[in-house]
Amino acid sequence: MSVATLSTLLTHAFHRPYAVPAFNVTDLASVQGVLDAAERTSSPVILQFSERVARALGPRTIAAFFRSMTEHLPVPAALHLDHCRDAGLAMEALRCSWNSVLYDASDDDFEDGLRTTAALVSTARAHGADVEGEFERIGRLADGHGAPDDDSAHDRALEFIRRTGVTCFSPDVGTLHGDYTGPPTIHTRRIARLASASGVPQVLHGASGIPPETLHGTLELGVAKVNFSTALKHGHRAAVTAFMAGSGSRPWDPLRLHQTVRASVSERAERCIGTVASAGHAC
Repeated sequence: MSVATLSTLLTHAFHRPYAVPAFNVTDLASVQGVLDAAERTSSPVILQFSERVARALGPRTIAAFFRSMTEHLPVPAALHLDHCRDAGLAMEALRCSWNSVLYDASDDDFEDGLRTTAALVSTARAHGADVEGEFERIGRLADGHGAPDDDSAHDRALEFIRRTGVTCFSPDVGTLHGDYTGPPTIHTRRIARLASASGVPQVLHGASGIPPETLHGTLELGVAKVNFSTALKHGHRAAVTAFMAGSGSRPWDPLRLHQTVRASVSERAERCIGTVASAGHAC
């Protein structure tokens, strides 16, 4: 099974009551922890690297590492570049055999962002890869700006999807990146309208703090990819904190720390898999 394209994973999930979990990872322990959870639950999985991490480690190094880690994996996995504002880096990732990239055009003029995204889609197709589209600033609705049922925003999103040919789309529907200060209001009607009108899977960002029952409600509306980052960071930090507190005067043991972080991240990832109902959907 091992490596899969983003379009293959999302096509299977679209219009079914589950979504593919996409986890932001940073190191060997977090990658192993996520893959452990996916294998235990027989869930498809997307490993995401942020632009910052991709720059630090290098797209070619990450691609080789990913291929090695998933060579004998019994569940399908895809490698994805998350929230990249640098088209050059996104192009490099595609040429290094990454399965997909998200070009974040939220800082661009609409037409400029559209053209850049469309160019990336053309390159991606030439390499058997996919592009996730985004031009709305995630968190704007949650901050009280704009209206979720604005027809002009809906029409503009459809225009962006149609003219770029993206595989999936990330709308602003009331989520936030990072920690929530209270229960978020997810604008499910907007998700349903966009998915129905475009026929394209929708992506939910900032899912770590969304109550499971709220998240479940989006899965039959066209959400096929759900992003988790903060949940894994909390697991990573909790493991390191507990390890440091329990180390005392014992000799420093980097391997034991790695194993502790791996187990903690894996446990958090398995919880996330449960919230998107992807267990048993390895295809």
